Amino acid sequence: MFEELSAWLIEHQLLVTLVATPLLSLVIGGAAAWYSSRKALASAQTERMYQSAIEIGRYRQAWIDALRDDLAEYAGITTVAHLDVPPPEKVERAAVLAQRIRLRVNRSDSDYAELTATLTAMLEQYLLKSENQITRVKPIVPLSQAILKREWERLKADLRKAEK
Repeated sequence: MFEELSAWLIEHQLLVTLVATPLLSLVIGGAAAWYSSRKALASAQTERMYQSAIEIGRYRQAWIDALRDDLAEYAGITTVAHLDVPPPEKVERAAVLAQRIRLRVNRSDSDYAELTATLTAMLEQYLLKSENQITRVKPIVPLSQAILKREWERLKADLRKAEK
């Protein structure tokens, strides 16, 4: 049977060449196009995921920066002692900052309750002009640092994950 096929191919060599070459080119070209498009789609998907992670990282970094600024300003306002009643604009600003901080931090965060209690205590102490005002800053600083550090580590982990 192999000899018959070989004889037929030799006899019809021109026909086989004219038909098989374009057919083979079509199959190889189609396979190459399919493979190339699959690789391009995978590359595009990876690039979208990476860009998404970078964008989320930018938003997280902005969130961290804004929270840090609000915490620092709040601590600064509520630790300044006044001889008389605190200026209304400072009291209003401290109240706004406290609410912004509360809104920024997730309620399910392990430090949320302690942070909220500290913010409230600091504002009460500020309004009541306690003699020992500076001691209230100490609890908010390490607490704030812990929250900001945890979020910074989360941001770095997400960016490392996106690079892989």
